[in-house]
Amino acid sequence: MSPLDLWRNRNRVYQEVKESSRKEGYRLRLCVFISGMLLSVILAITGLKGLWRDHSMYNVVALVIDIALYLAYYCINKIYIRREWVAKSTVVTLVAATIAWLFSFMLFIFTRSMDTSLSPAESRALNRACMVRKLDSHDLWHCLSALAIFLTEILLLNMEDDLINVKTSKIYQL
Repeated sequence: MSPLDLWRNRNRVYQEVKESSRKEGYRLRLCVFISGMLLSVILAITGLKGLWRDHSMYNVVALVIDIALYLAYYCINKIYIRREWVAKSTVVTLVAATIAWLFSFMLFIFTRSMDTSLSPAESRALNRACMVRKLDSHDLWHCLSALAIFLTEILLLNMEDDLINVKTSKIYQL
């Protein structure tokens, strides 16, 4: 449908939007969507203004925010709108993934042990003393972020475990 068609049929489009806003959970989903858009716009503005030291940090922050928003949207739909229960293992995985994400994010932000704008030799000079055995903060960040990504994938896989005995035709689709 072209913008001209939308303009010609604006009353019908308005009525459809008005009817869909009466559906259960519309306001909750709209709040998540608007907050996600605001975060994305703020991130884009700060990126355009050059407030990030390097591009890799900007990309990591954008991806983590997108993953967090997707998980929030999915959990809100599952728990509050569809009124489905969540298994205890899923909650434990969610808590573990959140802790791993927080610690890896803190290591990434507060212990700058690399700089992509420098040459490899200059960046190597930023290396710090080992924190755990033979691992410095950058190595620990790699380990923690890998653990966080793994736990997030496990969380997404286990999110629908409660529907194992439900017929496919009865499962609500987003």
